[in-house]
Amino acid sequence: MRSYLARIVSVVVLALVSAVAVQSGNPAVAAPEVSDSYEGSGTFTSVAYDPATGLFYAADLLGDTVSVFRNGVLTTKVVVGQHPAAMALDPLTHSVYVVNSASDSVSIINGTTVTATIPVEHQPMDVAVDPGTGKIYVANGMTGLTVIEGDQVTGTIPIDGGYVWAVALDTSTHTVYAANYSNSKVSVINDGVVTQTIPTTSGGPLSIAVDSVTHDVYVPGVFAGTISVINGDRVVRTIEFDLYMDFPRFVAVDSATHTLYVTHIGLNTVSVIHGSTTTQTLYVTDPGTPKIDPETHAVYVPSRNGSVAVIRDPSNRDFTTDGRADVLARDTNGALWLYPTNGAGAWLPPDRVGQGWNSMASIVAGGDFNSDGRADVLATDGGGAL
Repeated sequence: MRSYLARIVSVVVLALVSAVAVQSGNPAVAAPEVSDSYEGSGTFTSVAYDPATGLFYAADLLGDTVSVFRNGVLTTKVVVGQHPAAMALDPLTHSVYVVNSASDSVSIINGTTVTATIPVEHQPMDVAVDPGTGKIYVANGMTGLTVIEGDQVTGTIPIDGGYVWAVALDTSTHTVYAANYSNSKVSVINDGVVTQTIPTTSGGPLSIAVDSVTHDVYVPGVFAGTISVINGDRVVRTIEFDLYMDFPRFVAVDSATHTLYVTHIGLNTVSVIHGSTTTQTLYVTDPGTPKIDPETHAVYVPSRNGSVAVIRDPSNRDFTTDGRADVLARDTNGALWLYPTNGAGAWLPPDRVGQGWNSMASIVAGGDFNSDGRADVLATDGGGAL
């Protein structure tokens, strides 16, 4: 590391590690905020995003359409079944699976066209996609889980005890987790079989999320005001909320930064949590289920007022979009160098990203200026031109 650091004789440091919040000794995303929103119409409670096509989808829970956005602008509405409650994207096929809770079906959207409608059991409420196996799991009320491959139902996983209204999976192990609303238990499913059932302290879970790196499973309790964290075969810790009417309803976790996002309908807020500590609280009207872009780490929160709030970090110095802060520096020859960090206090190999920067009098890495979820750089030359 000394050999390439020594090349920087006169350095302009654009991204300081001190600008990043440190949680448990590791860099984490600092000071997130609601940076902008997608404006549409309907009662949005679920969203999906395909970075490959640039299409963004928002389901109208009380209607029968899915709004499709491109570059934040509403382009069309796709008619699906009644009361679309949840969506999930297969990143390999680019198919969007839409659960229609009132018409007992799953619609498959490719691009802006419904290519199939699949009948399922009574009142489906949630859906999860395993890109590694090509299987889609639908939480189907009192039936359990319906398994879909492509556009065909290939099986049913029975789960006893009441309403299964939430499902999530660990993409690294292919383990599926189903949360039971009526008894607050989580069924663990491997190879299509329930291998164990874990009781939680959460009351009435409507959502569940899995960190596919740490294998932590987050189960919010709507009425308990807590989130049970499962790892292995038991609850290992509980995240508590003290405020009145603070009902944690929907959750999502970024497996790269291990940041948890929790929406609270009663307070119209989104909690940003590292470990068990809330580090930020953001206001979003009637928030639904958050979705995280794994490339840019932007968080999309649907709202029942027909909009989608976009949460980004304005002080982001993540130039490689891997969830870690990086450093840019200029040498005496005017070359601009990128020094990525590994998230553990050390550096990855540097990369020269530009030439001719010795003409710049001032260089600032102020965050994401064009709202694409990536950190940008502004500079002024000797004549004052930006």
